[in-house]
Amino acid sequence: MTTDREAAVRLLKRCGLEVTGEAAQGGPPVDAAIHAVNGFEVEPVAAIPATTPHAADELDEAWHHHAAQASLRAENGEFLILPPVPGGSEVSWIRVKDPVGKNLPSRVSAATGSPEFVAVSVDDRHLCAVSVEEFEYWVTVRAFDIRREKRDVPEPVSAARKLSRAIDGADSRQVNEAAREFVEKLTFATADETLAMLRDVLAEDWTALPPWDRNLAYRLACLQRPDDPRLLREAAADLLRSGPDWDMFAEDLKRRGGTRAGSRFPALALQKST
Repeated sequence: MTTDREAAVRLLKRCGLEVTGEAAQGGPPVDAAIHAVNGFEVEPVAAIPATTPHAADELDEAWHHHAAQASLRAENGEFLILPPVPGGSEVSWIRVKDPVGKNLPSRVSAATGSPEFVAVSVDDRHLCAVSVEEFEYWVTVRAFDIRREKRDVPEPVSAARKLSRAIDGADSRQVNEAAREFVEKLTFATADETLAMLRDVLAEDWTALPPWDRNLAYRLACLQRPDDPRLLREAAADLLRSGPDWDMFAEDLKRRGGTRAGSRFPALALQKST
């Protein structure tokens, strides 16, 4: 194990977790899991005001309840967790058991100073996470669709995936053809189709689309919905991750959206694209 992983394992043990493997085999892409919690389209299944007298107890109860409802733990009690430490996304998933079986957010908070963490089931299907949102604690649940290829796929999604594959192949002719198709499909897509494309493709692989693709997609969606505050905040958050060249435009979108557009999970947050 690297020093970073050794430190992560020590911290997880301080949280009362039993580490059953150095790292999980598989696990959903870390970027996709963080986006599933950090995206501005996300709605929590539970929101606990941080100022209430028993907020920590309520958060503990809510997380364990929803983790059970989401079948987070395997039959042997194992699940995967991103170490809630700086650089935890680089360490990636670690397979653990929780012999204590209660108050996990409070135990994480006692070890790190914050109850935030991301956990998924060993079959990659279910996520249950805790985040801190200004004046609230959020519990977020996400079911990953592992049969995605069986669905009817909207044209912008197919075009985006084709472009991503062409970029990975580094064939300039194929990249040019795929880029033209992507721009054409995006130009005539509705805002709903554009957002479905972004959320589908970025949830699979946050790096699948380069910044210019994402910027164009969000700009066209915002032009169709100039008064949608949630969309404006989501577009601002994406620009901030792509910065710093576009930070000025991101700040304008944040003002128009009416609230901040910062990245949650500061300890796990991905670095801006370069």
